[in-house]
Amino acid sequence: TMTSILKVSEIQDPTNGNSALTVDTSGRIFTPARPLFMAPGNASGYQNTSASVTIISAWNTSDSTISIVQGGMSFNSSGVTVPAAGIYEVFSSVIFKVENAEYGILMIYKNSDRITLSQSYNITTGVTTENSVATKAFVNCAAGDVLSIRELGQNAQWYNNSTYGTFSVQLIG
Repeated sequence: TMTSILKVSEIQDPTNGNSALTVDTSGRIFTPARPLFMAPGNASGYQNTSASVTIISAWNTSDSTISIVQGGMSFNSSGVTVPAAGIYEVFSSVIFKVENAEYGILMIYKNSDRITLSQSYNITTGVTTENSVATKAFVNCAAGDVLSIRELGQNAQWYNNSTYGTFSVQLIG
């Protein structure tokens, strides 16, 4: 059998000498150019759900102490555009307020295709519930695909202000 040990602390891209991967003395691996997006919600108060599928664009990307946009990711009101082909982990959560047979649905979309769906539904008359609803998916993307979070509901409301809602996308392979 043949065994080898490669001891390096940094791997650079072949053209520009940019650090593509570093390993610290404890063996932790860092990839500083990894595409990553994370933003908390910033809708002001409860928002009424839509009768048709609607993009949630209220994510706070302006405060770098609580949001991350790196590695070529870009965000606008349509969603997050991924910079490279690969498998992306996508997660989102909001709070739905529902009562009297109302429902709220939270979805992940790639371009115009629904990938996941999570729902909050209340069948109890006269009782209001407020539940955190989360959805997660691993999505195979091409460079330039747009990942978005969308909602749909019947007379319900959603809330994502500050830490009550999150949208994240990261390249995992």
